[in-house]
Amino acid sequence: MQLILNRPEAALAVATYIVFRRIARRGWRNKGERKTYREWHNNIDDFRSMETDDLKELIEVRVKDDVKQSMRYISNMIKNERVKCKNWVLDNWSYIMNLLGEGDTKKGAHKILEFVEKYKVQSWVKTFGLMVDRYASFKLMEQNPNVEKDCVIRNIIDNDKFIKNKLTNNFPFWFIDTGYTNFITRGKKTWHRIVRNHVHEKANTRIYPADRLNMFETFPVPWRNSPNGQIWVLPPSHYIMDFEGNKQKRWLTQTVSQLKKLTTREVVVREKLDTKVRSSLYLDLLEHDVYCVICHSSTAAIESIWAGVPVINTGQHISNQVTKSSLNDIDNLYMGDIGNWLCRLSYSQYKTHEIFDGTAWKLIKDYNYV
Repeated sequence: MQLILNRPEAALAVATYIVFRRIARRGWRNKGERKTYREWHNNIDDFRSMETDDLKELIEVRVKDDVKQSMRYISNMIKNERVKCKNWVLDNWSYIMNLLGEGDTKKGAHKILEFVEKYKVQSWVKTFGLMVDRYASFKLMEQNPNVEKDCVIRNIIDNDKFIKNKLTNNFPFWFIDTGYTNFITRGKKTWHRIVRNHVHEKANTRIYPADRLNMFETFPVPWRNSPNGQIWVLPPSHYIMDFEGNKQKRWLTQTVSQLKKLTTREVVVREKLDTKVRSSLYLDLLEHDVYCVICHSSTAAIESIWAGVPVINTGQHISNQVTKSSLNDIDNLYMGDIGNWLCRLSYSQYKTHEIFDGTAWKLIKDYNYV
């Protein structure tokens, strides 16, 4: 098993090394310690007159207090500085690789992986991967990992050729990426999906327990019947289209052209804007009269279902179970029961702490793939 770390995860280990070096150079004393030492110095005569047992007890109390303050000081320093340092490492990745490898990027990559193994820094690929196989080896994409071997990998971006090779040749892998219902918490990446041998789940009619439904902050509103509403077409991301060997513009042109032949309803193209200026699709759908949403392998399908708007999703996605896949079904949309699908959705994404504490791997073994 190979654990293929993406740059942000590897950069976090390098940043940990750098911050630890900075702390070591600065020394471990903080303001609390200096205050204690001054107090001891100013009251030395009082301490000399104390009984041995009393003095011993006082020393133990002060030392424990200093240790606690030092640990808080160091912990806060690591937390505050590591994120900044990680961003710097990412911005200077090639320089760091050459510096650590003394001009040899292969040696640099090997050195970075030493930091990954040395420091107990939790990350999605490292933590989950070692649960799948505790003897797994770490790899960076720069090291050209063996595509035939099983692996854990996160994100399509920067890994698209490798994953595409996996899919084309049916080579095994575990894929981790953003979950399906983060839109409920306004974009905070609370949920993460873990998929076997693909980047998205397939339709699945297995019956799942309902005990995880309470983890959803809200639930879908009832299906809305808006026969005269607009049809919203949501173009997929460029990287998804490139990954599938297609083009966003081609998909959009073909989709809009076919819709005009099939329906007289107004077709509205809703471009995907940058996250900094993008409004919530879920909230926008609740405020507009929309007949259905057309998308491709997109979490937009989940947002639409949550807003009670039927969906045609033209690519593989976990929503396929409760959506249609062909534009020819524009007048025959799915508006049936979604109860078991919601249960399945709750068993197909996991919160960060669930990945780190082993809950996700246990659920996957019990209900999904193993």
